[in-house]
Amino acid sequence: MVIAPFFTSFLIRTISWKIILGNDGPLLALVRDVLHVVPANFSILGTPLAVVGGLTYQFLPFMVLPLYISIDKVDRRLIEAAQDLYAGPWRRGGAIVGGIAGALLLIALQLGLGYTSATGEDATITGILVGMVIGAVVGGVIGGYLVSQSFIRVTFPLSLPGVFAASILTFIPAIGDYVNAQLLGSPTTQMVGNVIQGRFLAQNDYPIAAALAFILMAGILLSIALYARLLGTDELTGGTA
Repeated sequence: MVIAPFFTSFLIRTISWKIILGNDGPLLALVRDVLHVVPANFSILGTPLAVVGGLTYQFLPFMVLPLYISIDKVDRRLIEAAQDLYAGPWRRGGAIVGGIAGALLLIALQLGLGYTSATGEDATITGILVGMVIGAVVGGVIGGYLVSQSFIRVTFPLSLPGVFAASILTFIPAIGDYVNAQLLGSPTTQMVGNVIQGRFLAQNDYPIAAALAFILMAGILLSIALYARLLGTDELTGGTA
């Protein structure tokens, strides 16, 4: 499911998200008109939220696949040994704290949006309750697993090289992307790639554009060199330690 959409063009996927996130798209129709979780004048397209969402979708495989490989390499006998010593895969306290935090976060987001419903107070209360339930469920699941001792003491430390490798592999293509900001953002939404493109094509300011491109390339090379120095290149090249 992670790989299947990537048999289509990068540009086509971005345009598809422009339709999905549009004011008449299915996403806003669900959260605004059905669930009443967001205000009636709420818009996603043309905001930094849409750009971040597009970037997350486009480069998710670069993060997921190295993480999957790294976690899959973890010796399951170590996890079983940790569970034999009462380090369970689930932590009730973490689930409770995560659920409360998730509910409060979504409520705060709704209040921060100045949420008012055109259909009356009941719809407003319904929207807040729906947001609270969604936040509680998601936060509870994430919190219950992430604070488990078997994850903190065994799985996470052993998969750290994969985490850093996935971060590098995601950072490299994402830092120079300009298509998502161009199609999903507004004219004021700027990324490094958009600034360089504007300097080259719109302003014909080649010296500044070349300098920005060089700084971007140097930053990428520096991050790769730092990773290779600290953790080696086995995770990046697919080798084994």
